[in-house]
Amino acid sequence: MTWPEGVEDQYELIIEVSDDDSETAILTITVSDAEQREQFPNSLIVLFGSMGFLLYAVIRRRQTSEAEHRIPKWI
Repeated sequence: MTWPEGVEDQYELIIEVSDDDSETAILTITVSDAEQREQFPNSLIVLFGSMGFLLYAVIRRRQTSEAEHRIPKWI
Protein backbone atom coordinates (compact mmCIF):
# COMPACT_ATOMS: atom_id res chain seq x y z
CA MET A 1 0.00 0.00 0.00
CA THR A 2 1.43 3.38 -0.94
CA TRP A 3 1.08 6.52 1.15
CA PRO A 4 -1.26 9.09 -0.47
CA GLU A 5 0.22 12.36 -1.74
CA GLY A 6 -0.42 15.47 0.34
CA VAL A 7 -1.10 13.58 3.59
CA GLU A 8 1.35 14.30 6.42
CA ASP A 9 1.17 11.69 9.19
CA GLN A 10 -2.29 10.07 9.26
CA TYR A 11 -5.58 9.73 7.42
CA GLU A 12 -8.91 7.95 7.88
CA LEU A 13 -10.38 5.15 5.80
CA ILE A 14 -14.17 5.03 5.97
CA ILE A 15 -16.01 1.88 4.87
CA GLU A 16 -19.80 1.92 4.57
CA VAL A 17 -21.57 -1.40 4.12
CA SER A 18 -25.27 -1.81 3.32
CA ASP A 19 -27.19 -5.06 3.27
CA ASP A 20 -30.38 -6.22 1.48
CA ASP A 21 -32.63 -4.62 4.13
CA SER A 22 -31.10 -1.19 3.43
CA GLU A 23 -29.38 -1.14 6.81
CA THR A 24 -25.94 0.39 6.78
CA ALA A 25 -22.89 0.13 8.99
CA ILE A 26 -19.91 2.47 8.94
CA LEU A 27 -16.39 1.47 9.95
CA THR A 28 -13.68 4.12 10.31
CA ILE A 29 -10.00 3.16 10.42
CA THR A 30 -7.25 5.67 11.23
CA VAL A 31 -4.04 4.90 9.37
CA SER A 32 -0.87 6.55 10.67
CA ASP A 33 2.63 6.67 9.23
CA ALA A 34 4.98 4.53 11.33
CA GLU A 35 8.04 6.48 10.21
CA GLN A 36 6.59 9.72 11.59
CA ARG A 37 5.99 8.21 15.03
CA GLU A 38 9.61 7.70 16.07
CA GLN A 39 9.26 9.06 19.58
CA PHE A 40 10.92 7.81 22.75
CA PRO A 41 8.75 5.09 24.37
CA ASN A 42 7.15 6.10 27.67
CA SER A 43 8.26 2.88 29.34
CA LEU A 44 11.92 3.79 28.76
CA ILE A 45 11.37 7.24 30.25
CA VAL A 46 9.89 5.65 33.38
CA LEU A 47 12.75 3.11 33.51
CA PHE A 48 15.46 5.78 33.32
CA GLY A 49 13.66 7.93 35.88
CA SER A 50 13.41 4.98 38.27
CA MET A 51 17.07 4.10 37.80
CA GLY A 52 18.06 7.71 38.44
CA PHE A 53 16.03 7.83 41.65
CA LEU A 54 17.47 4.50 42.84
CA LEU A 55 21.01 5.71 42.17
CA TYR A 56 20.31 8.95 44.05
CA ALA A 57 18.85 7.02 47.01
CA VAL A 58 21.85 4.67 47.23
CA ILE A 59 24.36 7.53 47.10
CA ARG A 60 22.38 9.49 49.72
CA ARG A 61 22.18 6.43 51.97
CA ARG A 62 25.95 5.88 51.81
CA GLN A 63 26.65 9.53 52.61
CA THR A 64 24.39 9.49 55.68
CA SER A 65 25.71 6.13 56.94
CA GLU A 66 29.33 7.35 56.66
CA ALA A 67 28.45 10.49 58.62
CA GLU A 68 26.84 8.42 61.41
CA HIS A 69 29.94 6.22 61.85
CA ARG A 70 32.24 9.15 62.56
CA ILE A 71 32.59 9.20 66.31
CA PRO A 72 33.85 12.49 67.70
CA LYS A 73 37.24 12.25 69.42
CA TRP A 74 37.72 14.02 72.74
CA ILE A 75 41.14 15.36 73.52
